[in-house]
Amino acid sequence: MKIAAQFILAFTILLIAFIPLNGQLWLVDKSLLDENPSGPIVEVPSVFLLKKDASGKYQQPDLVTSVSLKLSNFQVKADGIVEVVTFGAASRETIKWPKSELVFQEMKALGRPVSTMYTVGDDLGQGIFTGTHHAYWMYASIKHLSKSSVPKANEAQYLGDLTIEFNRPISNPHLHLVGLGAMVDVEGVCRGYSVELELITPNAFLEYVSGSTEFGVSSDKIFNKAKGFNVNCGDGGACGTAAIIVEEATSITFKILLRRDSKNDGYKGKWPLM
Repeated sequence: MKIAAQFILAFTILLIAFIPLNGQLWLVDKSLLDENPSGPIVEVPSVFLLKKDASGKYQQPDLVTSVSLKLSNFQVKADGIVEVVTFGAASRETIKWPKSELVFQEMKALGRPVSTMYTVGDDLGQGIFTGTHHAYWMYASIKHLSKSSVPKANEAQYLGDLTIEFNRPISNPHLHLVGLGAMVDVEGVCRGYSVELELITPNAFLEYVSGSTEFGVSSDKIFNKAKGFNVNCGDGGACGTAAIIVEEATSITFKILLRRDSKNDGYKGKWPLM
């Protein structure tokens, strides 16, 4: 059976939920069979997508639909941790790094997303309830860039791969991304950076659906198109919905890239010590 699914991905970082054609299925706190895992971790076990009944309660649909996520093929390392991209992590200004976060959080946890930036099915502009629906919290570190001068303005660095696997074939899934973008301002050095996703699954391409003014989608990339990156949606942070046009896929893979913004003012010198 073909399924048209919808996700929710978050990045400062990356946030994921689904919606088949025969009814809405969501990633919520009740999707977890066990306790909400904490990071940093690089693989998230299968989570079940639930439907909402007439009373508003979430329950398993007649046909079980599950999803699992995995990070792999890491290209660079950071001090204190092998992987520079993880689920359930964040920076902290102490010698202990990274900070542990819950893997599943509300969509509004990052970037203060406005619900109308996202699209469910054909309801363009209707939005998503970001305070109810959950997503995967992913974190891309820049600690390994301390005192370096790369990537340069508007250049990107390849960090690793993200693979999304389904328990049965799906067609044309939608990704909802929250908070693509961040800013570092230390020792007078100010730089914006953002994660972007490059689709490498054969016979698949991307289409823009809806999003903030910064939310960019080409045939093979989801990216932040602002001149100066930041975390908040609509104020330097990219948030929105992109469709993956593919037939009966059980696995979708992206390269994860870290791009520096193109702003020049106050951006001279190397990255600060972080």
